[in-house]
Amino acid sequence: MGLNLYQIFKDKWIHPNGTIWVISDTHFSDLDCYKMRHPVTFQPGTEYMHDSLVKLLDEEQIKKINAKCGKNDTLIILGDIGNIECVKKLKAKYKVLVMGNHDKGASNYKKLIKRTVISTTTCEDGNQFYTIEEKSNNLFDEIYEGPLMINDRIILSHEPIDVPEYMFNIHGHIHDEHSKGDEHHLNCCAEAINYTPINLNKLLTKGLLKRIKDIHRVTIDDAINREEGSDVDTILEGKYFNVIKYKDGYLIVAHKKDMNGEDIHVIIASMDSKSFPRITLENFYFYFEEFKNDIISAGEEFEEFKNCSEFILNAMFDAKYGV
Repeated sequence: MGLNLYQIFKDKWIHPNGTIWVISDTHFSDLDCYKMRHPVTFQPGTEYMHDSLVKLLDEEQIKKINAKCGKNDTLIILGDIGNIECVKKLKAKYKVLVMGNHDKGASNYKKLIKRTVISTTTCEDGNQFYTIEEKSNNLFDEIYEGPLMINDRIILSHEPIDVPEYMFNIHGHIHDEHSKGDEHHLNCCAEAINYTPINLNKLLTKGLLKRIKDIHRVTIDDAINREEGSDVDTILEGKYFNVIKYKDGYLIVAHKKDMNGEDIHVIIASMDSKSFPRITLENFYFYFEEFKNDIISAGEEFEEFKNCSEFILNAMFDAKYGV
């Protein structure tokens, strides 16, 4: 699976020749945190060196991040950043902050651009042209004060979140180099990833979400398995959708493949024992040409489905062609 973000994030986070990096809990200039991470370095008797050691560790962490995240890339920090002066030294093209419990006041981390007129030119016709200089504080382009869903399965957060089986949580907060996560979590706290940001694109390409079912598949499985021994049967198997008998009604389930070749299962309609269909997929009409023959066949072969098939066909046709 590639990087399939919601469009609003694609537009802002993906740049030519760039990628997306994630890290959390940098805690720049945080003496207490550095003592916890490097107890040998900060052993008793080194107090007179603390300021110098903190600056050295700040520079080492900045260097590690910049070695991976370049001028065409997006850097996401999942909270607890520490000294914002260090953030200004990170060379990412675009910076995103999901705030943590140690980050106070979103406005303190916002990227600001100051524009100054440095010269004025007056033409013969009286028009004036200005030369403007722009200076940025090089902080965060986007700031989120809570968890952020970036596609249909991934949620970013500072603290780990208990997520349903159709979600994957990328988080920080757990200061343990041995705590990497589980099948639904990835810990990006600096200690857990050797203070080096992870490449989100590569993780997804390597199958980070391969065991995470999409919400439609989970909904279908839940409907089928909700009651042990319930009367469940696949009445009709078409090329593009199945009709599944469930309790005293039916589910019309589309099965397609997405752009990455993965199976998609979507409940496009349901009907109760009175054969009254309910459309559940907002843009179901996109499937009109693919489903048309299956729907016609279902109505001919399965009498109880006839009213539903006619309803779906008419609704799809009207929506697709603007009738």
